Amino acid sequence: MGRYSFLVPLLLAAELPGAFEPVAESPWLHGFAGALFPRSAAALSLNPAAPAMLDGRGVCVTASRPFGLRELQRVSLAGNTFVSGAGIGAMLAGTSHGGYSEFTAAAAGAFRLARGIVGGVSLSGRRLSIDGYGAKTALGLDVGAVCRPVEGVYAGGGCRGALSSELAGAPAVPRAVFLSAGVVPLRGFHVSGAAVFHRYSGAEFGFCAAFSPAPGLVLGAGCLTGPVRLGFSAGFETGGVSVSYGYGTHPDLAGTHMAEAGWGSPAFDPGPVSPPQTREEEPPVVFPVNINTAVARELEAIPGIGPARASAILSWLSENGPVERVEELDAVPGIGPAAMETLLRYLYAE
Repeated sequence: MGRYSFLVPLLLAAELPGAFEPVAESPWLHGFAGALFPRSAAALSLNPAAPAMLDGRGVCVTASRPFGLRELQRVSLAGNTFVSGAGIGAMLAGTSHGGYSEFTAAAAGAFRLARGIVGGVSLSGRRLSIDGYGAKTALGLDVGAVCRPVEGVYAGGGCRGALSSELAGAPAVPRAVFLSAGVVPLRGFHVSGAAVFHRYSGAEFGFCAAFSPAPGLVLGAGCLTGPVRLGFSAGFETGGVSVSYGYGTHPDLAGTHMAEAGWGSPAFDPGPVSPPQTREEEPPVVFPVNINTAVARELEAIPGIGPARASAILSWLSENGPVERVEELDAVPGIGPAAMETLLRYLYAE
């Protein structure tokens, strides 16, 4: 046991839930505020609706160092894809050093609930082992949703640890209810905030922003309050390969470093705010639609094609130009055989 004996009271006492400071699974997860605009499947650790928002399939590997525990390293592997219009994500994460180890496995499913609304649910299993105190396994269930009332404006909410069995005398995932909101004033720039109400430690507030000053480059910053913790991140993506780094500060503990490498193009890239139209001003969508002149509203009206896939299709067309055949859309991340069959019924190329 040795040096790690100090972990025992922190893990066994529900009265000290915030003493063992958790580390985000990704440099971009500045609390629940950051999960509103997910950049990889790692976001499902905070909001299970994230897999339905991502623009394409992908995998990522992250490594992080918890606050104050320089000898403990946390590593996670996460991935996401789309199956019959639903976003599917999974994650494995673990920390192990000496006589202490902690492992988590989670799976999330997210789908369109209504126009502009996606919801998700995730199930996680956690195993904690400490030499001299044995090992214990527990389960947790999270729920979440995100809505887009108008283009460029987003809101989310949910409950982490909605259901949770006990781990070392306390819930495996202490319940936390969160509310978040964000806006995209300009393409490539977004700001968001969140309020979280923890079961034990009370309210916490978070804010974050990300900006893309050049193609493939993204810079971010975030803040969590109670106590004040700051986070900074930078990432670069080219050819479907991305790398990013983040650093977080803490007033009482040593800072934490986070790194992530990914493959695919899953990052959520929403369009900027546009003036809302009334129902009377919006003409009904008449199918089939010419894919080379289609807009987001028309693509989202296709059954099984939600905001994320519509955004991915339009982004791909913007980069690659018009298509001669609808079948060429099979190159769009997240468009599989089932989705292609649907697109062929509702689209044509001209």
